[in-house]
Amino acid sequence: MVVVKIRLTPEDGAQFINAIERAAKELKAQQGDGEDSIARMPYSTSRADALMHAIVQRADAEVQVHVCAETLSAFDSEGCCHLHDGPNLAPHTVRRLACDAGVVRIVEDGNGQPLDVGRKTRTISPALKRALMARDQGCRFPGCAATRHLHGHHVEHWADGGATALDNLLQLCPHHHRLVHEGGFKVQAMYERECSKTVFRFLRPDHTIIKDVVPQFEVGQFAEQLLKQGNAQLGLAIDETTAQPNWDGEPMDRAMAIDCMFSASGDFEVRGPGVTAETFGHELVEVD
Repeated sequence: MVVVKIRLTPEDGAQFINAIERAAKELKAQQGDGEDSIARMPYSTSRADALMHAIVQRADAEVQVHVCAETLSAFDSEGCCHLHDGPNLAPHTVRRLACDAGVVRIVEDGNGQPLDVGRKTRTISPALKRALMARDQGCRFPGCAATRHLHGHHVEHWADGGATALDNLLQLCPHHHRLVHEGGFKVQAMYERECSKTVFRFLRPDHTIIKDVVPQFEVGQFAEQLLKQGNAQLGLAIDETTAQPNWDGEPMDRAMAIDCMFSASGDFEVRGPGVTAETFGHELVEVD
């Protein structure tokens, strides 16, 4: 993650805050009062989204990446793969960026001098992107409700010969797009004859399937007491400082921590000494 801290004069700070608040109102007007409305989000999350909204509205807000065709398709470490006037990038990162981007093909000689420069083209055309938005209406990763700043993802990357067509495309939010390219998660596209459409299946790094619906567990009235008893037997003393980070004093980002736990473990189980099937109203698996 990138953490940005700025110090501004009072007048510049006022302009900065006003710009973010205007962008937040624009996002709220676009979203309406639905479940994922910016008004229902934590303040820090909604203002971060508003800041990104203000940035992407600028026509010149873009990131330039230089990458060799061999690096993009075959992960050739000898070729160039870096930001324009910036640091090197991993090939997996560049493949993610190239999934839904403008591409300019340049032919160079052996000394790196350009011989021919092609026109800038979009890997996903505006018309196809509109069709993709109409079909997916948000991030397709199971359980994700993101509807803004979405990326078009090629199931089979276009650098590997994958078609830029609806059957090979789906929408992902930036976080889950990164998990698919750099986090070891996979997406499979399968055509179902019964419904005559392409469905997408997500797999964890260990190749287990991520279910579309997470099972809901019913928690009994003695859950808190049982949890405390279990912690005591394990020698755990949980208090208000347990989750406090110990690096630089910054508060913990609870939303990100929970999201990371779900991404790492997928479906979770209720465990602990004294927990029985009758307590929680469903069948439990005994765990040593």
